[in-house]
Amino acid sequence: MKAIQATVLGEAKIVNIPEPELEANTILVRPTYVGNNPCDAFVTDAPSHWHKDQVLGCDYAGVVEKVGSDVATDLKPGDKVVGVLAAGTAYGHSRGAFGELLPAYGDLCFPIPDGISEAEAATLGVALSTIAVSFYSDFGLPLWDEDPNFGQGQPFLIYGGSATTGLWAIQFARLSGFRVIVTCSPRNFDLVKVFGADEAHDYHDLDKCAEAIKSSVGESLKYAYVCAMGEDAPKLCAQVLAPTGAKFVTIASPTPDRAGIESSFTFGQSIMTESYKTFAGNTPRTPERKELGARVWKMALKLLEEGNVKPPPVEVREGLEGALQGIADLRAGRISGKKIVSRIS
Repeated sequence: MKAIQATVLGEAKIVNIPEPELEANTILVRPTYVGNNPCDAFVTDAPSHWHKDQVLGCDYAGVVEKVGSDVATDLKPGDKVVGVLAAGTAYGHSRGAFGELLPAYGDLCFPIPDGISEAEAATLGVALSTIAVSFYSDFGLPLWDEDPNFGQGQPFLIYGGSATTGLWAIQFARLSGFRVIVTCSPRNFDLVKVFGADEAHDYHDLDKCAEAIKSSVGESLKYAYVCAMGEDAPKLCAQVLAPTGAKFVTIASPTPDRAGIESSFTFGQSIMTESYKTFAGNTPRTPERKELGARVWKMALKLLEEGNVKPPPVEVREGLEGALQGIADLRAGRISGKKIVSRIS
């Protein structure tokens, strides 16, 4: 089959490889759409995460071909499904989404909910998994169905709110009752407000941005969530977070060098079963985290079906060539306010 592999450090190519074999705990899925994430470029370029001939890609929607004997599911061949993979790990070269057939995790493969397209379903994987870990483990928030008023209107900062994960974060912060403050480019102010942001500030001028946020929150800001890369995020958050008891969670940046802030680096792929290396070392793997991931996925898919949350805007490209170009575009910083998905079959 054709697939996108990180053939050498810093370079991804479309190559021909054997089809993955069905394992007892996997589901073979024929992807119809796959979605790009910044981690596609990272695991290609970073010596610490690159593995020769790793099939890239984490987000997919597709059709079930075969179900492993140990998978506890009602899914059957022909069902349309959505899920997430941890491409970029060292456990085997075939387990990535950017191919003509993929081995899905049996416990992280779900029916596509009514009300969204297959292309939109291919935006969910890494973003929902990251929200599950960062919000309900790293921040320690209760799930929204347990305490929908937990935030009580208190501020919650999302740095890089127009990123795909940022647009999801806005919606889930609101589900917990927070007042959501976002930083992004001015061209995306309207977009983040459509997704539920109460305020949007331009992060290009760090000092002006910090002043505007502080005038809004005073010393009450306890939560900062970073969805964009760069050195400015921790600098800004060090200025605007509360003097004590603040929490900073990032998917992409360094952490603030300031007392009174509890910092965490998060990876959504840590809800899966294999070990996953991060900037901070090996990600903890516990049955509780795996269970949390599956629970949040199921609850989020229900929210989508009911229309209580929505996927980000998508740009549809064609074939593995589209996904390969998506890696280059994300690496160059050319994607903002939308998710790149590619039609595979």
